[in-house]
Amino acid sequence: MVKKLFPERAQDEDAKQLLIYEAKLASQLDHPKIVRFLGVCWTLQSDVGSVYELVDGGDLATFLRTNRRALSWAKASSKDGSSLPTKLQLAIDIAEALVLLHSFYPPISHGNLTTKSVVVTASGVAKVWNFRPVGLLGVADPDASDRGIVHSDISAFGALLVELDWCEPADTHFDEKSVPMLSTSCPRVVAQLARRCLSTTAAEHPSALEAVFELRRAAATLVESETESDERLSSSSE
Repeated sequence: MVKKLFPERAQDEDAKQLLIYEAKLASQLDHPKIVRFLGVCWTLQSDVGSVYELVDGGDLATFLRTNRRALSWAKASSKDGSSLPTKLQLAIDIAEALVLLHSFYPPISHGNLTTKSVVVTASGVAKVWNFRPVGLLGVADPDASDRGIVHSDISAFGALLVELDWCEPADTHFDEKSVPMLSTSCPRVVAQLARRCLSTTAAEHPSALEAVFELRRAAATLVESETESDERLSSSSE
């Protein structure tokens, strides 16, 4: 995949510097849930592009719309003979990428976390890319900046959980008090996590590491419930 500036922004020095900065940042990140940076390409000075590994599954937004009837939080499903990941696994993949970004000092923000900035591999792994980074800019007070950087990404992750739940844009699923509304099929742990991420009180936000823990806990609970259900069905048929 190649990321370039639109032709109308090719002469915009700020836009070019941001693209170069993003490339430098991406070159430092080595994680299975982050799209791998390969290098840069250009034909002219105004035609610089960043080259990333090819992920042929498309962006998460399109993936959700295309597979909305087949996707679920709990059960891995299939469509047209190919297996699909659970919504929980997709959420865990994205949260794991945030854990790496936020582990730097000062932390690195994604700054642009939406379902358009996540791609899905053919094997169903979610990978993050298309950063609008804020970290590593040499701020005078890293600790003060850190809090805003982390909270911004966590809020965006909460909105992403809502979109994962409904398989459509999250902005139509908030009540009059801006509280997210989750479907009845959404695991309780996930619904609670989404609300914490989207809280207007920053102190209530979980860390990315805590989000991974909660999502894995939800996944384990669902697997346990399904196993018990299968055992009951097996017993009743004997």
